[in-house]
Amino acid sequence: MNKAEILEKLSDFRENDIPWREGRLWSYVYYLDKETEEIGKLAYMEYLTENGIDATAFSSLQKMENEVIHFCREILRGDEQVVGTLTTGGTESILLAVKTARDRAKAMNPAQTEFEMILPETVHAAFYKAAHYFGVKAITVKVDDDSLKATAALIEPHINKNTILIAASAMSYAYGVVDEIKSIGQIALRHNVLFHVDGCIGAFILATSREGGYEIEDFDFTIPGVTSISMDLHKYAYCPKGASVLLFKNDEIRKFQLFVCNEWTGYTFANTGILSSKTGGPVAAAWAVTNFIGRKKYSKIAVKTLEVAQTIRKKLEAHPDIKMITDPKYSLLSFTTPNLNIYALSDELKSRKWYAGLQFKHRHIPANIHLTVAGHHFNNYEVFITDLFDAIEKVKKENLPLIEMDLSQLKPEDVPAILKNLGVGDELPANLATVNQLLEKLPKEISKELLIGFMQGLYK
Repeated sequence: MNKAEILEKLSDFRENDIPWREGRLWSYVYYLDKETEEIGKLAYMEYLTENGIDATAFSSLQKMENEVIHFCREILRGDEQVVGTLTTGGTESILLAVKTARDRAKAMNPAQTEFEMILPETVHAAFYKAAHYFGVKAITVKVDDDSLKATAALIEPHINKNTILIAASAMSYAYGVVDEIKSIGQIALRHNVLFHVDGCIGAFILATSREGGYEIEDFDFTIPGVTSISMDLHKYAYCPKGASVLLFKNDEIRKFQLFVCNEWTGYTFANTGILSSKTGGPVAAAWAVTNFIGRKKYSKIAVKTLEVAQTIRKKLEAHPDIKMITDPKYSLLSFTTPNLNIYALSDELKSRKWYAGLQFKHRHIPANIHLTVAGHHFNNYEVFITDLFDAIEKVKKENLPLIEMDLSQLKPEDVPAILKNLGVGDELPANLATVNQLLEKLPKEISKELLIGFMQGLYK
């Protein structure tokens, strides 16, 4: 294939992708404007081939990464002792935070063989991935039933001699609230346990909107007890993927993040993160975009984002069939429809070319639809609200019944027959209301196997 044919083919591949530049996607992509996108792409391509494996070979990458870390340290109000690393994304940042806690515990107490971390039920799934990868037991604790925030009172009873880390969110992805960071920091100090604040989705917009005069709950390095914070730059800093930072209170903690191997026969092997070879593109792009936008403009964008999000919230709250989940004060909104089949509503929105995340029922929290409000929604959120209200009326008329059967005792061998009876064949149907209800109702071990099988079918 020649260049023109390749570009044409790449364009064809996108035919069924969601048009995110039009603001029809409420997660996954954060888009501000064409100029910012171009700056990020130019910088990324300038350093596409440079390799982040060795700072002595590519000192430019080291310089840019340090400047980005210093920028992030300042907006998170850390002192000069705060250090950090640019990672490939929030998952790597969280994985490294957990690895650091485990390795620190091993160094402080070589006899310790069991490691636990306390996870409020609303933390990101990456903590469970870290538990799985690194052999750390995840102790899941409930959040407050009303605020859906993690609290010190609910966490402290679970601290024991094996506890190496406490996690909390600013904001939690699912419900958009900031956990009670200050009081959790106090118990972390009292028990001498590391405390990680996952700000992957929230820290940047919270910090920059505070600089713009918006009233924000404290969550950063000004809180005693906070020992590390993760913050994605490819979200509300509008940098190209993958760019996240992991910051530690000091180098005495951060040193346990690093990996050095001098047992092999090749070159000096020392890594700050999980990857060894990696393109320099994200580092250059993060440096370029953060300098291009700058703190003053970031604060204006952040404040506008929160204002738009709260305008959307008020319009949703005014609709008789919509109920907000808890009290989301910032840019992440979740709502449910108590008298309406929300699974069918999710399908109807997709049929209208809107992608809003469906979140399953959890304890007393009903299934709900999630919206991450960002720059690409500034000019089209009113169109979305109109379509949403129209979709509600259509779902009302169709009145698709919910699946009421109890599947909690189902065995794996029973699943094919259930799927067939509900009209689900070998391929996923266009409308997923039935499939989503099944995934929600099935025992978790069975739904996990179904999802693994689905993923295996996608990538062959």
